[in-house]
Amino acid sequence: MKPRKIGTLAALSILAAAAAFSGGAAADEAEGPISHWVMFDPPEAVGGTYPLVVNDFGLVVGYYYDANNLQHGFARSAAGQITTIDVPGDGNQTVVQDVNDLGVMIGYVTDASGNSHGFVRSARGKFTTFDLPNSAGSTYANAINFEGEIAGNYYDAAGNDHGFMRSRDGTLTVLEATNPPNGAVTLDTRCGHINDEGQITCKTYDSTATFHETIRSPRGIYTFVDAPGAGVGGNLGTYGAWSHGINDFGQVAGEYYDQNGGSHGYVRSARGVITEFDVPGAGQATGGGAGTYSSAINLFGTIIGFTYDPNFVASRGYVRFSNGTLIPFTAPGAPSEGTYTQPWCINLVGEFTGTYYDVNGNAHGFIAIASPF
Repeated sequence: MKPRKIGTLAALSILAAAAAFSGGAAADEAEGPISHWVMFDPPEAVGGTYPLVVNDFGLVVGYYYDANNLQHGFARSAAGQITTIDVPGDGNQTVVQDVNDLGVMIGYVTDASGNSHGFVRSARGKFTTFDLPNSAGSTYANAINFEGEIAGNYYDAAGNDHGFMRSRDGTLTVLEATNPPNGAVTLDTRCGHINDEGQITCKTYDSTATFHETIRSPRGIYTFVDAPGAGVGGNLGTYGAWSHGINDFGQVAGEYYDQNGGSHGYVRSARGVITEFDVPGAGQATGGGAGTYSSAINLFGTIIGFTYDPNFVASRGYVRFSNGTLIPFTAPGAPSEGTYTQPWCINLVGEFTGTYYDVNGNAHGFIAIASPF
């Protein structure tokens, strides 16, 4: 592990203190493995608040919809201060996808013509936009690591999906995970996360209509990940977590679809050992996509995610600690039935963020703490 991560670990006690949540609405500080709930919305959020990532210093980023149904990025500090993040330009709509521990943000901006472009926002607020040379108005920056390396995807003129990496100096490299283990041909590669060691996780789709999770090493070597219970064909297969799917030890979290279309969670060790799991109460309706989904894994191997019931109409969050303990939960303020609680990211000290829907179907942001102690 690189020295900078050791420094991050040394700051653990400081980060824990910062998690006292001095800002936000209606905090629930009840004891237990899930506690210190804070619900929040940017002042101009009318059509929903969607937090996506929380970094190791408690900075939350995401996007919201205003009264005109336009997207704006936002950042919420550990103290509760919310700042709107908009890439300059008339008609632009902004989504902040990730932020590193230096406060550098990335995401994509959709212009007035409907074209999407990747962007980087420095810690001082300077924006840089970019596009892949062969993109057809659709470049998406999905993740950034401590070094400032970015992983993302773009679509070409034929509608095919390709991964990319952008180095800190702006160099763009197209990423294609070729030669799936089943002998098929790769059709699409979408890269979703990059850790501080430079490993990138990508979702690969092949000519048999099967998905594979792939891990790209800093040297450009791809490893295909297929859960033992994963189905084949029919858009089934193995997926990586929705947000931060690989930690700095190389542990990968995700979900796979079995041959009946049910979803199950898995975690893969750095040595390649895959452990499958299901959250108690998660549905497994045939062909419905109900089941267990993984959103992110932190440095300690804690996984955050969500489940769908058998009718695919309600979602609960869950946390899975490294010892295998699974705890389902519903955000305070969300009705117990027919609702959605979806956590998206968990940081080093167990702070996690996501979205819940209230009884009127309105989406709000939350942040809370998961602790096994």
